[in-house]
Amino acid sequence: MFTLLRLSLKQRQSEVMLYRTLGATKQRISRTLWSEYGLLAVVAGLVATIGAEALVYNLMQWGFKLVPSLHVSLWATLPIIALLIVLGSLHSLFKQLLKPL
Repeated sequence: MFTLLRLSLKQRQSEVMLYRTLGATKQRISRTLWSEYGLLAVVAGLVATIGAEALVYNLMQWGFKLVPSLHVSLWATLPIIALLIVLGSLHSLFKQLLKPL
């Protein structure tokens, strides 16, 4: 996700300029960017959780012949951790996108 954002930085800057031309405020553009990447991070965390649960389920059932169980704490923490990592690492990039022209 970080690589795709870095590669599309020029396109993002063009989009931000277009939004400003059409009258969007800096706060509106900032909220749009944060919500877009925040939602993307939460979905990525949920997909990672599903993959981890499926892997552990199959490993416990077929590899160790144990009764599999659902890990509720993983469903709660992994999307939040993914969100914090993405928002923390993209903070400086968003400042660069929103700087005055």
